[in-house]
Amino acid sequence: MTPDEAMVYSHISASGREGIWTKTIKAKTNLHQHVVSRCLKNLENQSFIKVIKSVKFPQRKIYMLYHLTPSIEVTGGPWFTDSELDTDFISTLLIVVWKFVAKKSYPTLKYRAGKQCSFALANEFGLPGVKEIAEFISRAGITDVELNLSDVRSLCDVLCYEERIEKMKNGCYKATWQSVLETSHSGLTGGGDEDGAGGDGLDDKVFNINDCYRVLQTAGTGADEEEDDDRERLYLDAYVSQ
Repeated sequence: MTPDEAMVYSHISASGREGIWTKTIKAKTNLHQHVVSRCLKNLENQSFIKVIKSVKFPQRKIYMLYHLTPSIEVTGGPWFTDSELDTDFISTLLIVVWKFVAKKSYPTLKYRAGKQCSFALANEFGLPGVKEIAEFISRAGITDVELNLSDVRSLCDVLCYEERIEKMKNGCYKATWQSVLETSHSGLTGGGDEDGAGGDGLDDKVFNINDCYRVLQTAGTGADEEEDDDRERLYLDAYVSQ
């Protein structure tokens, strides 16, 4: 290692896991750009240093020691892949976390495509916290990316902001009932009856007592299909007008 290479190496070593920009190396060493480039190339060829990408400065060429791992400030943490925000990865994890919290919040709820979800009794005692959610993600093997508690808490914060879950006083999380209804209707819950069949198209709307055309099916006995269809329906207008 030449004296110039040793000088360049010392500044790269001092930068630690943050790395150092080539222009900063030139300014600190006061070497000509051609000399700096030659030193960097030789050190890189000998596996003393390596080039890394920074999410803060994607256009800059940053060097750090070969054996070091870039800091989260440089890589952006688990939410970045190749210095770019991985929106698909984040969206998938948000769905996974919401489903886990929803099942813990309403353990007796069954999702059926095309059927109006009746209000399910909420579970106030077995609600998960950040630690339980993180353990579930790790145990389920959903991703090879290691998520710490801070990462999982960030996912929960996003879901709270979207009003899909809410944070309780004890620090645990509970799915909002509105998010359960919206998600079941959009098909994100996996949808479908257990036998794979869809539900009645009439029942895929949220029931409103003011909708006079909304009816309850009763057992029909008429011979004529159209007349029988009318007799099979119990209209709610009578109840509304009382």
